[in-house]
Amino acid sequence: EKTDNAVIGVVIGKEFRGEGLASISISKGVTEYFRVNSLPILASIKKQNIASIKSFQKAGFSYLRDEKINQIDSVVYQINKV
Repeated sequence: EKTDNAVIGVVIGKEFRGEGLASISISKGVTEYFRVNSLPILASIKKQNIASIKSFQKAGFSYLRDEKINQIDSVVYQINKV
């Protein structure tokens, strides 16, 4: 199936949360991805996961839309190659 975007997911171990590692990991992954790809990257995040939303914002992602994923209120953030 051909898509017009890539999808990103990040999990940080509980013992390392709150240290800013998520946004660093996201930024590094995005940089590597855009070295060889140009499709935008989407991140679906549960609305109540404020820390994750902030991490993606800090990494340069912008709000795209609200979405229900498996009956869970979520937001979708996007970043494009610049």
